[in-house]
Amino acid sequence: NSFFNKSKQTTSSSNSSATTLPHPSKKAKGTVKQKISSLERAKQARERAEQAEREKKERHELARKKAMDKKRKEEKEEVERQQKIKAAKAKTKQTNNSTAQNGVRRQQSVLKKKTAAQRLAERKNHESRRDALLMKAHANNNTTTGVRHHHSQHPARVFKPEDNYDISGLNSCDSTDDERNPRKEIP
Repeated sequence: NSFFNKSKQTTSSSNSSATTLPHPSKKAKGTVKQKISSLERAKQARERAEQAEREKKERHELARKKAMDKKRKEEKEEVERQQKIKAAKAKTKQTNNSTAQNGVRRQQSVLKKKTAAQRLAERKNHESRRDALLMKAHANNNTTTGVRHHHSQHPARVFKPEDNYDISGLNSCDSTDDERNPRKEIP
């Protein structure tokens, strides 16, 4: 019996070394835990990737909005700049027109003044020549007769140009012309 017991012991000891292998149910538990943790890690990785994708889209959308805002701002500034240029051109044109009109008015005024001054000068010149001729005629008339007459006593004399060889202008006391040097040309 003891031999039999010994062989049982040997067998059981050999069995005990065979029993060191994990039990199939224990192995399955470890595998399930590993699978669960692997699935959780994959799920977390997907969530991180989705979060990163959402953040990327948000950054892209923010950049697009900034670009649109910048473009609108530049367009608005350009419109304002064009309006300022247009207003400046209109003001310059209005100033030029008013300056031109003022220049034309000044020129017209100067021309009127010059014309009026020329007329006045011509009138004064004419009057002074007339007065000189009247004085000369009056002096000739007074010296020839020796009597001074007031202009209201004599009828108005018609003065004829000097180159007119009219004998009515001769007085009885006048001497005849020198043939070599006549006072008036004979036509």
